[in-house]
Amino acid sequence: MKQVNNSSTWSLSRMSLYKLCRKGFFFRYCAEPTQELSRLKKLLGLALWKNILLKDAIVENMRFSKILDPGDRIREIESEVLKRFHMGWNNFIAAKRHVEDGRNLTEIFYNNDNSLLSTIFRRMEDSLKSTMLKLGDCELIINLLETRYLNFKDFKSPDSFLLGGITVWVSPDLVWQDKDGNLNLLKFHFGSPEENPRWDIQNGVYALYGSEQFKVSLGRLGAVSVFFPENDSPPLTVHAYRNIREVREIISSESAELDIFQKNPVLNNEIFSLENARCRNCEFRRLCEKDF
Repeated sequence: MKQVNNSSTWSLSRMSLYKLCRKGFFFRYCAEPTQELSRLKKLLGLALWKNILLKDAIVENMRFSKILDPGDRIREIESEVLKRFHMGWNNFIAAKRHVEDGRNLTEIFYNNDNSLLSTIFRRMEDSLKSTMLKLGDCELIINLLETRYLNFKDFKSPDSFLLGGITVWVSPDLVWQDKDGNLNLLKFHFGSPEENPRWDIQNGVYALYGSEQFKVSLGRLGAVSVFFPENDSPPLTVHAYRNIREVREIISSESAELDIFQKNPVLNNEIFSLENARCRNCEFRRLCEKDF
């Protein structure tokens, strides 16, 4: 498969995929587009879809709901999440049955076992309900539900900015100005901080983006991570980010590493068959010679 040339680009997700699986990184960012590759790039994993479902419902409710009581708002969010989940799942199943083009879930696209699909559906539904029950325990979310609409900022997601000639991509979930006039950028994480080990770097990148995009000094910026663990632990809110100088150095170093790889990809088994690789849930299984 041919490769394409790319200019210096960095994002947390891009670097995470590079560290996890060089093969997947090559297919996602380096390989010349084909009809098959374009189709597979549209596939979503369950974890990412869950993130999208919850994030979109929470953010839209915060910005547009006319209900005043926070408890009623949370119930409204839960109802919307489950409605989108059921509708989306049915659409994905229909797409699997009739066409293999367009958006779908990786777990559905590669699976023909109806019994297993039913199990996946139930587990996903239970996971969503469990997370929704924790919303009322998150003080930040309750406070945001009471924040006036005009305090929220419009932004593109994903969006990018230039840092020393490197295009840096970001996708914060919410940006708002608090009562003290400070700008805050928030990211939802589904899992513990240990399961999202580079969250502090991501928050530092958001601080840089907020300063560039909204013309706010770093001293008036806050980056916030809200974690929803899969176990019975309550939500955890962290207001912190990595030292900005370190973040700049990390982006510069990792971008250079990605540039080197993209110019001469090395795709041997030792690199792309790591034990922690998510091979069975990888969207590029069809193109990979690994035995599944």
